Amino acid sequence: MEKKQQTDYNDVFLTRNLLANIPLAQGGERLPKETMAAVMLLRVAYGKRVDEFEADMAEVLRGLKKEGYDERAQAVARMEDTDRRQREHDQWDGTGEQPAAPTDEERRQADETRAAADDFRRERAELEEAYMEARRKKAAEPVAVKNGRLTQQEYADVCGLLGAEGDMDFRVPGSGQEPVRMPREYFLGLVAANLVAD
Repeated sequence: MEKKQQTDYNDVFLTRNLLANIPLAQGGERLPKETMAAVMLLRVAYGKRVDEFEADMAEVLRGLKKEGYDERAQAVARMEDTDRRQREHDQWDGTGEQPAAPTDEERRQADETRAAADDFRRERAELEEAYMEARRKKAAEPVAVKNGRLTQQEYADVCGLLGAEGDMDFRVPGSGQEPVRMPREYFLGLVAANLVAD
């Protein structure tokens, strides 16, 4: 019988990260095929919920942006790039080829944009604040995940493969952050608390 695990998006993100760090194989051993299948199916189920969340938040962000925001953002980015290129040209130390200076037209456009850049930065800060608040609220919403737990036997298989001694690298998928070292025993405790059926 299909069971739905009721949780919120904060837990969905945590659980997705835990699942991504459960190895399917390690040191020449691998999980039993049933457990490997369970882990992969859970990765897919939680990944779908994360994708839904991100799609919803992209829609929220589009709704929060004032008309013309993206064009103003592009203009400010071009202005900052023009300023950077001008600095590199002016501060050339004589080694290698001198960086090219921006064109007169690029400098003129940058000067026009500069007049409204502070207003845009305030607008961007307000947008980021509103977006983060919407994200916090959305993350607290309840969400169901179909068959969202490991059985005790599947958990035992994960424990047997991973072992409880030493440290491991914990990675957050898609974050670009460096992995965090953590004790395997601590990781297995997180898996037990968040992923194992009662």
